[in-house]
Amino acid sequence: MKNKIAVGTANFGMTYGIGVESHRVAENEVARLIEYCVNQKLAMFDTAPGYGESEQVLGRICLGGSYIVTKMVKLERNEVSDDCIARLENGLQNSLRKLRVSSVYGLLVHSVADLYKPGAERIVSWMSGLKERGLVNKIGVSVYTQEEVDDLYNKKCIFDLIQLPLNIFDQRLLISGTLDWLREKGVEIHARSLFMKGLLLKEEFPPINAPLLHDHHQRFISYLSNLSVDAFDVCMAFAKSLDVVDRWVLGFSQVEQLRRVIQWDDDVSGEKICFEDWALTSSTSVDPRCWR
Repeated sequence: MKNKIAVGTANFGMTYGIGVESHRVAENEVARLIEYCVNQKLAMFDTAPGYGESEQVLGRICLGGSYIVTKMVKLERNEVSDDCIARLENGLQNSLRKLRVSSVYGLLVHSVADLYKPGAERIVSWMSGLKERGLVNKIGVSVYTQEEVDDLYNKKCIFDLIQLPLNIFDQRLLISGTLDWLREKGVEIHARSLFMKGLLLKEEFPPINAPLLHDHHQRFISYLSNLSVDAFDVCMAFAKSLDVVDRWVLGFSQVEQLRRVIQWDDDVSGEKICFEDWALTSSTSVDPRCWR
């Protein structure tokens, strides 16, 4: 698992999380986290211009030898014009300056809606050119749904890296066989939301309006309590069971949290958990964008 970690940095540059528990990590703690990553030879960081000052914070801390995945700025226009491509180019150059690097490992389309706009083929062409220019190693997209994956690849979009949601409640892309299909196509898979923004580790449901998710969460916590099994162990065991995932994008607020993930072993006590039993089929329940 250690070699599959990509450190998510949204909370390095802005307030991030669920409800009242949202917060931004202090820069001195970020420095401690990155120092620990370097010592543990954890070399991948996931960031974005949309994550507040995340790129600047990473740039102020030495990242020599690290692999960085960042994202495109979002386009405001309804059609992709030459001006839009110039904006994307300027956005990438700004990211490189902030990060103080000459290239990044991966560049992702942050807002998949941009790929549905007239002229979107310009975006794919521009991104492919970045590889030829040596500015990025892999190009890709961040998605939320099965439909987005199907549509993009049916349109012959040539992406070699994809970031998607995956956890014990949200197994849509796993059960459908999409992950295996992507792997067969040679696409590098980065999964986010293993702990569902920390919700899966909470005994009390946070103040969000998602009734179906609330009831499912309470049954899950009660079930684990009866087995004397820790939710963290179950989430980690779920991740370990999926060889198809190349990287797990995980966010941390403290070094101790990162250390716990790295030092975890697979000795999950109690009855073996059937992960598929806990999959939710309701997209509105598992998609944080739908929580209110």
